[in-house]
Amino acid sequence: MAAPSSGLAQDWEASWQKGVAPSSAWDIGGPYKPLARLLREGGVPGGRALVPGCGRGWDVAALASPDRYVVGLDSSPTAAAIATELLASGGHSAQAHVECADFFSFSGAFHVVFDYTMLCATLPSRRTEWARQMRALLVPGGLLLCGEFPLQPWPRGSEEDLARGPPFQLSSALYRELLEAQGFECVAQSAVRSEESFPLRAGYEAFSVWRRAP
Repeated sequence: MAAPSSGLAQDWEASWQKGVAPSSAWDIGGPYKPLARLLREGGVPGGRALVPGCGRGWDVAALASPDRYVVGLDSSPTAAAIATELLASGGHSAQAHVECADFFSFSGAFHVVFDYTMLCATLPSRRTEWARQMRALLVPGGLLLCGEFPLQPWPRGSEEDLARGPPFQLSSALYRELLEAQGFECVAQSAVRSEESFPLRAGYEAFSVWRRAP
């Protein structure tokens, strides 16, 4: 099965076929810690949730619950298969599933969307389309949770170059510009604490919560 076409700047299927071990490359080895904290605090509504660019599926499994059905989305068939296995091993198959599909042509109605690295893997020319698609996927009043990364030139010490990537350099101001233009309201936005960051990403990321306008 060929990977769907997308606005992403890398052949993720080829990368996954080469092998990606947990806690290596872009795999952070577990759920995104700011998301896990928000879940513990009861800040994520129930209903239907979507995780585009879900990779191994850590966050799909974290979000899955009796009152929240989660759809993981990845353009790589290999990643989708690995994530499906992770859900099954964790007993989440009744509360979540993973699809291999193109984010930009995917359709559905969700109460929550979580994006950690979808935007930074998207070609800069399609960022406005990313924001429009987020609005299209969320029901009125739905929440978009964003792990914002990387917020400075990446990797550490490299010169800023928006043509380089992925990950393409982002900024919290860019998130505001893109999402406010689509009628999103920023509920919360703050730097990620170093103890909640994956090694080498400390100081390079923020976590934000956005509400889609009615």
